[in-house]
Amino acid sequence: MAILHTAPQVTLLITSREPLRVQAEDLIHLTGLPVPTSDDLAAVGKAASARLFVDRAYRVDKSFRLNADNAAAVAQMCRLVEGRPLGIELAAAQTAHRPCHAIADAIRADLDVLTVDLADVPARHRSLRAVFEQSWQALTATEQSSFSRLSIFRNPFSVEAAIAVAGASLAVLTRLRNAHLIERYDDERFSVHELLRQFAADKLAAALPDPSSLQRRYADYFLTWLSGQTQIVTGIQVMCAAQTIQAVIDDVRAAWQWTSAAQDVSLQARALPVLAEFYNVRGMNTAAEQALLAALEHVPAQADDLRAHLLVRLGAVLERQGKIDAATAAIDRGLALAEQIGDHHALALGRMTLAFLRRSTGSVVDSIRIVRDALDALPHGQFLSTRVDLLIFLATQETESGNMAASDVAYAEARRIVAQTGNKRQEQALLFYAAVDRIDDDEVVARRSIERALALCPETGDRTLETHILIALGFLQARIGHYAQAIDYHRRALVICTDDHEPIQQSYILHNLCADYYNLGDYEQAYRFGHEALAIAQRNNLLDGIAYAQMHLGHVLAEMRWYADAKDAFVCARDILVQMERELNVVEVDAGLAHVDRLLGDMSAAVQRADAVYPHLVPAPLPLLDEPSRVYLHSYQVLAAAKDSRAQEILDAAYRYLQTRAARLDPEDSERFLRAVPANRAILAAWAESRD
Repeated sequence: MAILHTAPQVTLLITSREPLRVQAEDLIHLTGLPVPTSDDLAAVGKAASARLFVDRAYRVDKSFRLNADNAAAVAQMCRLVEGRPLGIELAAAQTAHRPCHAIADAIRADLDVLTVDLADVPARHRSLRAVFEQSWQALTATEQSSFSRLSIFRNPFSVEAAIAVAGASLAVLTRLRNAHLIERYDDERFSVHELLRQFAADKLAAALPDPSSLQRRYADYFLTWLSGQTQIVTGIQVMCAAQTIQAVIDDVRAAWQWTSAAQDVSLQARALPVLAEFYNVRGMNTAAEQALLAALEHVPAQADDLRAHLLVRLGAVLERQGKIDAATAAIDRGLALAEQIGDHHALALGRMTLAFLRRSTGSVVDSIRIVRDALDALPHGQFLSTRVDLLIFLATQETESGNMAASDVAYAEARRIVAQTGNKRQEQALLFYAAVDRIDDDEVVARRSIERALALCPETGDRTLETHILIALGFLQARIGHYAQAIDYHRRALVICTDDHEPIQQSYILHNLCADYYNLGDYEQAYRFGHEALAIAQRNNLLDGIAYAQMHLGHVLAEMRWYADAKDAFVCARDILVQMERELNVVEVDAGLAHVDRLLGDMSAAVQRADAVYPHLVPAPLPLLDEPSRVYLHSYQVLAAAKDSRAQEILDAAYRYLQTRAARLDPEDSERFLRAVPANRAILAAWAESRD
């Protein structure tokens, strides 16, 4: 200051860990070198921090080169030390003794890895811990206490959270930020770099051997906050609520784990509905399973109500992952307990999952009965969100059973409740499922409704429903012969359900891809997808998945001229579908079997199969057949080969069906439907030939 007073025109360049707090200073905050934005070799090689690492690593190991094997680890190390040159040099020095990936793993686990003992390096620069220690020593006791307690946060934290959990006031946070021990994450939150968090955690452990009181405040704060994020349960501003929770999910998980171990039943019970729905909407099934199992491991013997809800929600998570046996066991235990204590909501939730299980492994009739029992168990006017979910599922099952009147009643009741609650997620679900169930009535209107449902996904954030919507749109595109678009939809859906560990949907999508490539004439690709669908279904004991995969494989194998294998696949599919009382699917399989028997030269068996199919096609096909054109074609081919007079009758009915369907489509789609779908094209050719 004396220099400035004497010579005001002098400019001084001063480096300091925190501001000098004088009027004349012009602050420039220094950050680390630019770090790689991806793990790609080219991107890593361009980053200044990575180039410094490579240069320093070469000094200690002349064989060191940046390559595809170590680029990702080098990028991780640069990011871990935030591009700090000292941190990079300390990390690079380790390459003389261990590979890059091991160094990166070690840094994440232990700050003291970043240490050197070079004689010409000052002691304060021989480790990052020594650098951090200098900043620590400059803090007051209050600031040290607050900083060490901030290490409990896993995610960026708000001022409110810092005060409630760590007792860190805004003034203290400002001081810590000026000392570069914490950083501004955004306008509302601060963050602690992972290496500084390690350092602070070590200080906390030394100063506070029993952190239970701090952990209690931490758990209370986050789970109380979580229980207030009810928008995700009520279906209002779902995506906004999901993103808000996602921003602190690591802290929520840690709070849940501590509360589970501490057996805080009241706090867990309040937080459970929001946590479970968050995991459901975001498709985080593995994380949900882990959280529920952790809670069940510690739940007190007397907390039957919490245990019942944990079990039925665990069953739902396991069912979504295709873990059928484990899901059934959890649901059975949860339902028994809910019955015992008279918990109507747990009963309804458990029965809904039980209905899903019966749908996958049993009959639609059982599924409908169970859903109706669940609806009857709910007190009137309560648990409206659960009631709507049950009604929507009931409507889809009634449609599948052919009871359209009962389906309409269930949909109408669901719409009435949603109009009252304003639940956007369920509004989206109603829009989608009702459209799917009415595809055969007006395909154009149905497709537009489904596309509207897809457009709501960014608002609702429901990944499971998004998967279903993409599958449906793929199916609709395939029906009109737009197979490239169908494959695109199906592949997008496959990415989501693979990430979310949902094998039921994986299997379903894969056998749809099998059908797409079959219709394109790419039988090898079709077989690969069909075989993969079958393997997943068999591994998870998904009866309907096995049946659908075998049915599609039967068609593929027939085109590949593996007729005996095709027949075996169809017979397997038929046996399962009969067991599950899927009459319409049995009709489709019978048509496939008739086709294969004809190709095998067994006309007696082929005609017998065609006889069983005939009543379902004339004068018009039953609604909800997945692929009526192929059923028509195979039945016609069998009867024509047998010189049966009904062949022309079926061909005429098929032609009328195609013309009726085409008339409901837009002109471009109509032409594609008639010419691009192989079965449709073959029917038109046969009909034209019959008129010559």
